[in-house]
Order: sequence, then structure tokens, then C-alpha cells
Amino acid sequence: MFRILPIQPTINPISVWLVGLVMSFMAQAGLVAADDADVVSSPPHRVKDLAYGEILYAFHQNHLFDALVKTAVAEARGGVQHHGDYPFILKGGMYLAYGITEQAKQIFLEALQQNLNPAVKNRAWFYLGKVYYLQRNWTDLEKSLTRIDAPLLADSHPLEFAELRYLQVQSYIAQNQLALANQLLSQISESNPWKPYVQHNLALALLRQDQRDPAIALLKQASTSIQEITDEQTFPVDQDEIDGIRDRIAMSLAMLQLDAGNTRAAMDAYRQVRLHGPWSERALFGYAMAAASNQNFGLALEALSSLGKRNPQNLLVQESQYAQAYIYEQLEKPGLALTGYRKAVNQYQDLLQQNQQQQSNLASNSLEEILLFSAADGEQWRLTDERFPIDRFGRLLIVPEQSAYVDLLADEHFQSRLKEYRELHLLRQNLLNAKADVESFKLMLATRNNLREQRVQEVQQQLEVTDVESLFVQRDRLNVKIQQGLDANDHLAFADAADIEFYNLIESVKNRLAALPNDYRDPEFAGKIRRIEGYFTWQLAEKAPIQRWQAQVELKQLDAALTGLRIQRQRLDKLLADRSTIRRLADRIDQTGQRVPALLTKVERLLADKERELLGLVQAQLASQEQAIRGYLQAARLSQARLADALLEKQLAGTKNPSELSGEDLVSTGKVEL
Repeated sequence: MFRILPIQPTINPISVWLVGLVMSFMAQAGLVAADDADVVSSPPHRVKDLAYGEILYAFHQNHLFDALVKTAVAEARGGVQHHGDYPFILKGGMYLAYGITEQAKQIFLEALQQNLNPAVKNRAWFYLGKVYYLQRNWTDLEKSLTRIDAPLLADSHPLEFAELRYLQVQSYIAQNQLALANQLLSQISESNPWKPYVQHNLALALLRQDQRDPAIALLKQASTSIQEITDEQTFPVDQDEIDGIRDRIAMSLAMLQLDAGNTRAAMDAYRQVRLHGPWSERALFGYAMAAASNQNFGLALEALSSLGKRNPQNLLVQESQYAQAYIYEQLEKPGLALTGYRKAVNQYQDLLQQNQQQQSNLASNSLEEILLFSAADGEQWRLTDERFPIDRFGRLLIVPEQSAYVDLLADEHFQSRLKEYRELHLLRQNLLNAKADVESFKLMLATRNNLREQRVQEVQQQLEVTDVESLFVQRDRLNVKIQQGLDANDHLAFADAADIEFYNLIESVKNRLAALPNDYRDPEFAGKIRRIEGYFTWQLAEKAPIQRWQAQVELKQLDAALTGLRIQRQRLDKLLADRSTIRRLADRIDQTGQRVPALLTKVERLLADKERELLGLVQAQLASQEQAIRGYLQAARLSQARLADALLEKQLAGTKNPSELSGEDLVSTGKVEL
């Protein structure tokens, strides 16, 4: 008997309701229109911080790990600005998506301390309840759910209200309060997309208390609920998921009916399972067992024959070979039965050899060499390929080339460990790249420092040509000259070049006249010179105040310019001498150069531990398969020997020639729609 498991919905995944929550907070703050708060595909809005834009881009690309890394980097650099607590809330949702519920809980608790409007706070309590649900913290879950205004949630967000009912019933089931769960279940509408889940899980809870008939009745109701959901389409549904739920419920119902001895009802339930769904092999085998129990051996052989054409690594397919021979034996067709047992023995021997070869490969190959994958286009990918298709939670989206590992990859525990292994491997590659980058940065910094030194020398040479202090000496001389002119009231001290030239001309003429003998001196010419000199002196006196003022202004401007030049020179000298930026960059590179190898060593150790753990799970899977194959092989050999002995006894008794047994007519079989 197969173990029946509870089922969980995948409708409304974490990323969708997380975006809805963030949009609601943004709507309250006026960043988006309130009507658009729950529209995940709403138009993009302006991002005021580049770091936040990178985080959002990675988040919407389903790269949650990169988004969390970018969030950590942004926090290390001062946090995201201009967006309030929304990056904080988004971070909480990403933690929740990764199953890091404790950090997510703290973030949502802090969000509830804000001054939120009733509708947003109502949803925040709802999401906090989902955190407690994932933590299986039923006490706090019940407290959170009681804080929710159910009518308000039903009016504002009907789909979340429908999920609220699911959480409440699941909480009662987990606490074994089945009467309360059944009472609340009766209040859930048929259009609620979560109703089949809780009906199925409540049925299993009843079965654990040996209440078989109520469990069967609930599973039948679950089948009806699925049909109601499909017909009404009140809420958006994923048809693949609906088909999967229908198969799962039909399988559970069929197993219960078969266990109760209701073989005809079990066969009817098995017929509801799709032939190409994930439960098809189990359904075919179960149908064959139910048909055989009901003495419908033809139908059983039909189902086993169809099952035998499937993946030979599947344990049910392997068991079907033996089952076919056994049914032939029950039909008293010893020839066909013996042939079937012989084929089963040969097949089990081949499978055992393949299994042992796979186990021997574990000792000499790495995990990524063992788990090879093929894409739809036939391209072969390794597990650590960055292009490897995964969902937003890091789970693989394609099947391995070795079908022996299919069941292992379907296990959530193995998938989660495999996701951690991939992320550690990618982190190791990033650290290796960072280690190479550190060496590149060292070379770049050395090159930059050499270029800087060259430029410093060039600037210093130019500064030596331009002697600032000599300019101050010349200014001081000019200042003394101006002051002397002011003290002596010397108008000529402030004269321009033309006046000075004219003054020198007059003085030259006067000197020449004075050097002439008295007989050659012309009094009239001398008087003319005196008049010219007087007029010139009068002009200088008239212009002197303006020229003095202009000289003083120009001196002040020169003082200001020279002072600025001195300050700039001092700053330039300081900059030329300052190598703190280079030293700071060098220190950062050295620190990174020390941290990266330490982190790389730690990651490689974790990676090795994770690989050993995964290889151990693979080894356990192969060992389990080997044990099952050996069991089938032993049973087939014993049956083959037992039947051969019986036929030999008949031959010795002259009953029938064994050579004629293989020529028996095939048993007529009926047809059945599965």
C-alpha cells in the first residue's frame, strides 16, 4: 500500500502575494493609485534610488538570491533612500520565499507597528499568519488570524479571504481539532479554490483515526468540488494544478477503496487518473491489482502491459514484469507464466548490473558528473551551469538523463539540498572571480599610482617655472612705490606711460637748454617750455586723484589675486603630497584580498560537506533500488524455478511436453478505458 500524503496548494505563490502587499503599502503612501495596488502587472513607476531599482529588477526576474545580495550590499552602503520601509518589506517577502521565516516574521511585525490604514494592516496580519503557518506555530497563527477583519478582507481581497479559510482549517487539522475543522469546512463555498486541499487533508486526518467511511465520503466531495471550481471559474486557476489535484484525490480514494476491498469502486477511481500524469504509473499498477482482485485478469494484463512499456528504472514498471507472469500463472497458463518469469529475471539482472555500475561511479565522479541533464533541445547541461532552468525557489525544472534519479529529484528534501549545493557552487565561482579581480585591482591601482606620480612631477615642474613668492616681492615693491608717491604728494608717481614719456621729454629739453651757453639761449623758447611744463603739471594734478584711486584699486585686486594664488598653491601642494586616496584603495584591496580566500575556504568546505550529503542521498537511493531489484530478482527466480519444477514433474508424468508450453494461445483480454 502506498502512503497517502497531504497536499498543499501552489495557487497564489509567495512572490505574487508579496508584490500585492508591497503595492498596497505603496498605494497607501501615494506612490501608486489605490485601484492599482493589487495589480501585479501594473505599469512601472519611477524609482528614486538606483540600488532599489536593481533589487526590484532582480526580484521580478525571479532571481531572489541576487535580489537579497543586492539588498545586503545596499544596506552596507547606507541603505535604500527615498523609498521608506518598502525595501524592508520586500526583503521580508524574499526571506519568506526562501523559507527563512524568522527574519520575515520580524520584518512584518515591524511593519505592523507603522500607522497603516485598516485594509493594509488587515492584509499585514494575514501575511504574518502565513509566516506562522510555515513555521507550524499554531498558537501565534490563531492569534494572527483572529486579528483579521474577515468581512473587510472578503470585500477587499476575496482570494485572500478564501485562503484565510484554508489556513484556519489546516490549523485545526494540525491541532487534531477535526470537529472544528469539519464545521468550518462546511462554511466554505464550493468556488473556493482551496477547498479540495482541505477536504483531502481532513480525509487523511480522519483516516488516521480509523474513520474510513467519512474519509471516503470527503474524498468524493473533493472530486465534486474540483468540478465546481473548474465550471464556475470564480477565481483564476492553473489547469495543470487542477488536473494534478484531481489525480491526487482520485489516487487517495482508489487506495482507500482497494484497502477496504471495494475493488470495483477502486477501479472506477483509478480510471479518473490521467495516463500521462505524475501518478499514472501508480494508477496503472493499482488498477491492475484491483482488476486482478476482482478476477478481471484480462484488464489487469492490459494495464500491466501498458505499464511495462514505460521507464524501466521505475520500481512499479519493474514490478509489473513479475506481476504479469504471476497473473498468467493464476490463469493457469504455465507456458506464458514461465516465459514471463524468465523475461523478468533477465530484466532484473540487467537493471541490477546498471545499478551496481552507477554505484561504482559514485566513488570516482563528482556530483555534477553523476547528475547530467538534458534540455528539450537535446543540449546536455551540468548541474552548476548558470543557465540551468530553475524556478524562483531554486528547484530544477528539467529531468536528469539517468532516470534512476527521477524519484530522488522529486523529493523536496533532496531538491532543497540540491538548491543549496548549486548556490554554494555559484557563490564559489563568484569568489574565484573576486579573487582574480583583486589581482586585477592591484595592477590597476599600481598603474594609477604610477600615472599620478608622473602627473605630480609635471605639475611641480610647471610650478617651479611660476614662482609665486617672487610675484609677492614685486607686489611689495609696487606697494612701497605707491605709498611713497602718496606721502610725497607726487602726482607723477601715478601717471600713465604717456604722461611719463611726455614728462621725460620736457626734462630732456630743459636739460639741453641748461647745457647751452648763455649766448645761445632763446628766452622766448625757454618761456614756451615753461608754459608747456606748467600746463602739463596742471593736467597731472587734475588726473592725479583718479589715477591714485585706480592704482589703489588695482593693488587691492592684485592682493586678492595673489592671496588666492597662494591658497591654491598651498592646496595643490597638499594634494600633490596627499596619497590617502591611494592608500585607502590599497587598504580596501588588501582587506578584500584577505577576506576572499577565507570565505572561499569556508564555502569550499561547505560545498564539500553538501556534496557528501547529496552523494549519500544518491547512494541511499541507489542502494534502495538495488534492494528492491534484488527482491524482484529473487522472487522471479523462485517463481521460475517453482514453475519449471512443476512443469518438469508433469513432463515426467507424461502430462505434456514443455516445448509445447510456449505455444499456448494467448489469453483473451478485455479492453478498458483508463
